[in-house]
Amino acid sequence: MKEIELVELRFYNIQSYGNNLNTFKFKRGITWIMGPNGTGKSTIIEALTYVLFGTPYKEHVNLENLINTTNKKSLLVELDFIIHSSTGSTKYTVKRGMKPKVFTIEEDGVISSRIAGMNQKSFEEEILGFDTRLFTNAISLNTLETKPFIDMKSDEKRKFIESAISFDTAKLKKKISGELAQANVKMTTSVNDIRNYSNKITEFQAILASLEREKEFNITEFQGQLEQKKEIRQKIQEQQAKLKEELDKLIVLGKEVNKKLEAYKDIDTKIKNLEQVLMYMDDILVLKETFATKTTTMMDEDKSLKTMKKAFATLSKKYHESENLKKYDYLEKKIIEVSSINFGAQKEMDKVVKLQSEITIGVPCPVCKKPSTEEDKDHLVTAYREDWKTNNKIFKESKKELDSLNKTKEEFLELKKEFDSIKVEYTKNEQIILSQERALKSLEAELVQISSSIEAK
Repeated sequence: MKEIELVELRFYNIQSYGNNLNTFKFKRGITWIMGPNGTGKSTIIEALTYVLFGTPYKEHVNLENLINTTNKKSLLVELDFIIHSSTGSTKYTVKRGMKPKVFTIEEDGVISSRIAGMNQKSFEEEILGFDTRLFTNAISLNTLETKPFIDMKSDEKRKFIESAISFDTAKLKKKISGELAQANVKMTTSVNDIRNYSNKITEFQAILASLEREKEFNITEFQGQLEQKKEIRQKIQEQQAKLKEELDKLIVLGKEVNKKLEAYKDIDTKIKNLEQVLMYMDDILVLKETFATKTTTMMDEDKSLKTMKKAFATLSKKYHESENLKKYDYLEKKIIEVSSINFGAQKEMDKVVKLQSEITIGVPCPVCKKPSTEEDKDHLVTAYREDWKTNNKIFKESKKELDSLNKTKEEFLELKKEFDSIKVEYTKNEQIILSQERALKSLEAELVQISSSIEAK
């Protein structure tokens, strides 16, 4: 059922009231008007009847007699009322006048296309829900003018009952049908929304679970590889220390050989000291044996280096072919999308707060030119508050989702950082081994030169 709440009645040039604004405000519930004769009680009833139905309240009064006898024109009556129903509340403003003729209906402050061409019958059936007969005999009761139901004639009683029944059944049926249709639409929409949200939640949970499994697998795999690299690095460092020690010995030995060779600059001296040359030959054999040993060691190191290169190439290929890169691209796009939603919600919230702060009482309405009231402000504040709540919910949900996505992104970057550190360590060891290779090649060349020189001499 719907409820009609009368708010305010304003009128000019009706009966004894002249060309000045006269206002009568209603309170919710039943309004009882009483006072001495001549105070305007009947005029209020006449104004209310005229603005709703365009007729006088009293049957013996002509319509023209409602106009003020002094001004004889510009009769205007305005009524604000609110219709409350289960679907919400709607405020209406009805304006009706004579000389000039006026009849307009505003719905929530505007004249919509639905009510622009509405006539009196449509106004009574679609908005009010009652006619003049029901209004004068059941709603607006004048103790002097209203005829009691018991005193009505049979025809009058029948018309009154038909009017009342139409008010209670036809309108109720139409209203219930409309509400049922709206409820069915909302139910269908809600079911579809729930199904869509459920699908999205399931999809996102599957993605998160997949990321979690991949994260755990990658962490375990990288930890194992890191331990292997540490062991390899330890062995290389030990081998490098041994190589350095042996290289130092070779350098010392080479210097001694050079000193001995310097002593034999001419052939005669060398021939005389053949035994010493043969002793040097023994030294050369020792050097060759040492060189062979170092060559074997170098070959082992080269084989180890190739193994490390192969392992690193496999690891690099596996990393770059990993689904992590695809998931990372997805996360980047998702973060941008959710950030846009989050920023849009924040912007809408700021806009609502700004609009609410700019509401000012007393500013004329751009349509009706009527100054805004405290009630108008409350209505706007309520609407803005609902908008703010809706956008705040979107803001919080998108913020939560954005935090989760950023956390997943950080975990992936940590894994990548750890992998890059392994790569740096490997590159460093590779350079050391290459340097060692160059040093051994230089030693080999030096030994070949020394061997050739001694053999010739």
